[in-house]
Amino acid sequence: MKSSLAKPLLFLCALLFAGPGVAGCGEMQGMCLVISGGEETERVCGVTVCANVHSYWAQWDIGGGESAVSVSATEDTSSISLDGEPGFPVPQSIVQDGLTCYSTQNLAKIYCAKDIPM
Repeated sequence: MKSSLAKPLLFLCALLFAGPGVAGCGEMQGMCLVISGGEETERVCGVTVCANVHSYWAQWDIGGGESAVSVSATEDTSSISLDGEPGFPVPQSIVQDGLTCYSTQNLAKIYCAKDIPM
């Protein structure tokens, strides 16, 4: 009888003393707005977002690999790139509601997605 309780009690103790660990990923498909060279086009895009209590990561695949946005952040650092070039988030105050946009430093490319939880 003693040995049959040992494993459940050990498991319960491990749960009680384990630190909180919350993480998850999500994927969605939609249309992204691409502004490049003064032209505006819509392209099919897939967005993958992963996060845990210490970090965040998002990858946009635009036009079946034609373009990409990569966003990562930890407690200490963050980085954004568009097609391998350094980028930045376009301020929400100047974009349409529901859009999340990123741009290259020189504003040569701007990529936007609708209803992405960022």
